[in-house]
Amino acid sequence: MIRFQGDVELDESLFGRKIKYNRGKPTWNRILIFGIIERSSNKIVMYPVDSRGADVLIPLIQKHIEPGSRIFSDSWGAYSGLNRLGYEHCTVIHKTSFKQVYINTETNEEVQCCTNRIEGAWKIAKDHFRRINGTNSNLFEQHLCEIVWRNHVHRAGNIYASFFDLMKTIYTFDMAPRFTYTKPLFTTWTPPSKADEARHNITRE
Repeated sequence: MIRFQGDVELDESLFGRKIKYNRGKPTWNRILIFGIIERSSNKIVMYPVDSRGADVLIPLIQKHIEPGSRIFSDSWGAYSGLNRLGYEHCTVIHKTSFKQVYINTETNEEVQCCTNRIEGAWKIAKDHFRRINGTNSNLFEQHLCEIVWRNHVHRAGNIYASFFDLMKTIYTFDMAPRFTYTKPLFTTWTPPSKADEARHNITRE
């Protein structure tokens, strides 16, 4: 399991086709993604989620971020209790500014609060779906896993070698694969129904 520490950014973003002229149900075409990025390494995790509620997001934060870390986010209410959970929480109010400056009263350190890193990660992820002209929701999880995997291995220099190294850890000649595929891959969301999948091609803005 991936654990982050130090300075970490959080955000949520909608993936999918934009509805023109307010026609149709936006939820059919949009998937809500929650993301975490560690500033020091630029490593990310991303989850499809059913809602932005604290009951969904806080367990994921506690799963991946070490207590004592400094978390940067927008002012979404679900994050309001992070200080009580052992994190240093800095917020930026995007309605008024893209960056805010705080002073740590204990160290007199000037802290610039922004979510530029995670915003950049959203752009990279959405560019992936634009390049493949979108995808159906039944393939969305696999593409999201690929995006996160590429983020974690691109510093190795040779992504193909990293891919074959990964395959060697999963498949061997003398035993069954170590991992089996189940749907959904993520337990944090409810994928669209088969009927919706047939009607809508998603994740291309």
